[in-house]
Amino acid sequence: MPPRKTVTAAATATAPLDALEAALTERVRHYLAECVLENACFLAERLVAHQRRSEENLLLLATCFQRAGRVSQAIAVLEGAVQPQSRYLLAVCCFQLGRLEAAENALLGGGGDYFDDGPANAQIPNGAAGLYLMGRICRRANRREQAIECFVKSLEVDAMMWAAYEELCELGADIDASRFFGTATYLNSDTTGLADLDERENASKADDYTASSNNTTSEAPFEDAFATPEPRPLKQLKTPKVARATGADALSRRTSARPPSRPSAVKTPSVGTSRRHEGTQRLLRLLSSFGSIYQKMSMYMCREALGMLEQLPVSQRSSGWVRHQVGRAHFEMAEYNSALDVFKDMHRAEPHRMAGMDMYSTTLWHLKKEVELSYLAQQVTEFDKLSSEAWCVAGNCFSLQKEHDTALTFFQRAIQLNPAFTYAYTLSGHEYVANEDFEKAINCYRHAIRTDPRHYNAWYGLGTIYYRQEKFEFAEYHFKRALAINPRSSLLYCFLGMVLHSTRQFDEALRVLAVAGELQPLNPQARFQRANVLITQHRYEEALAELKIVRNFAPRESSVHFMMGKVAKKLGRVDDAMRFFTTALYFHPKDNNVIKTAIDKINEPDLDDDDRL
Repeated sequence: MPPRKTVTAAATATAPLDALEAALTERVRHYLAECVLENACFLAERLVAHQRRSEENLLLLATCFQRAGRVSQAIAVLEGAVQPQSRYLLAVCCFQLGRLEAAENALLGGGGDYFDDGPANAQIPNGAAGLYLMGRICRRANRREQAIECFVKSLEVDAMMWAAYEELCELGADIDASRFFGTATYLNSDTTGLADLDERENASKADDYTASSNNTTSEAPFEDAFATPEPRPLKQLKTPKVARATGADALSRRTSARPPSRPSAVKTPSVGTSRRHEGTQRLLRLLSSFGSIYQKMSMYMCREALGMLEQLPVSQRSSGWVRHQVGRAHFEMAEYNSALDVFKDMHRAEPHRMAGMDMYSTTLWHLKKEVELSYLAQQVTEFDKLSSEAWCVAGNCFSLQKEHDTALTFFQRAIQLNPAFTYAYTLSGHEYVANEDFEKAINCYRHAIRTDPRHYNAWYGLGTIYYRQEKFEFAEYHFKRALAINPRSSLLYCFLGMVLHSTRQFDEALRVLAVAGELQPLNPQARFQRANVLITQHRYEEALAELKIVRNFAPRESSVHFMMGKVAKKLGRVDDAMRFFTTALYFHPKDNNVIKTAIDKINEPDLDDDDRL
């Protein structure tokens, strides 16, 4: 079989299309627009057979294959392509299949290293979209700084590239939204009449503002990759310079750079131009508001984000995205009842929305809502069996019923559908911990961290395993890594305090546990652990005071009454100790040998030096 000839730019036909070629091209585009993909593919194959050496025709055929989900065939068709649009689509297809190196080579056209060659943006095809794709490739390959550089440049080219700013926030880049979008006027504390403004915006026609780009093509959404290679070494990577020009400035520069189509005697801008400019300004202000909110959420500044969310226009506040962020903020602050109310509203308003369903189901898991969680799992899996979030809901449902092996099956299904779905790895780790299979749990948590180094839940999971194994130095390291990502988690401070207590760093443990209590005043666990530390230091009066506060939060918790009895006995208050022990026995009649032994020996001195429960 003779070797396939490489298509070159010179080989691309420049002559006008013949009648058959023109008819086939028009029909293929028509059926693509109508989503009759099989017919589009068939006609595109006829087009290529008629004029095989035309790269435009090969690109059209590859587009049909990619839209139809036949990604490998699209890659085969585009091999050797040199035109920018063909290279871009080839990179998209390679990224979909997790072939990160091939995707990067397609974007660069085999011409050296983009990051070594300097700011030669022209070699990345498709403008902002190409830079965004390169950023995703770098992020998936754990090349964080290079990913940030690409996302920043993508936004500099097109300030409307919201997805690039989302990626920047998720990478932990401290870049203010106003640098790209301008001032977030929706979030000004003295802003009034937002509802009226929102109504005026809704009254304007949708065709008043039409966003268009000569460099971009409409492609189907990317699927996440199937592998994460080791990061390659960086070569003198320069820190990206963030342009201070806003999106409106960039848009103005691009508009002014275009030569006028004809001389105009009238200097006053037309009504249509003025309205388009006003629409652009409003859109940028809205994006700036959303960007500021998303940045706060990514830094786990949830209380501040909630205040910003309340200032959005009425129509935006009722959207699924905003409700998702509100529910997420309450969830991260362990306000599960409030989060549940918001997630219910979100699901009721947009039952088709899968984003956030995993967090919704975890909220139900924390609240032990078995019936509601079971019904939600049935709903979402019937609605979309190809959604990773749906299978996470099903996994949480079986986890709550203590069927950990079944839960693991569903979490693995979620990973199979989306190998970059970090939360599914973490939930799998939790299930392995429940089965006391710590080795597999550690592997799951580590895989989650490789997928997203800022996923603090996985760092926390590793810390809890090392704490249970009494590897306190490892536990301390992992809890501190988690806190570096989310410094506002009361739970993380609480566990760090427990580790410090175990390593006899008592003063530091008390300080850390005090922070945990300040972050979440209604968290009794922080005060309970403080009491443990105080008992170890023989500060019994202070310990008893802390335990009384804990009792007010959890009056039916047997361990609290038992601890109070031990402290009262240390203080010589035998009658109080007997009352506390009796109450503990009342609330925990099963497996009560420890409590009965304490009651029997209430008049005998304690011989153990370690008074921790």
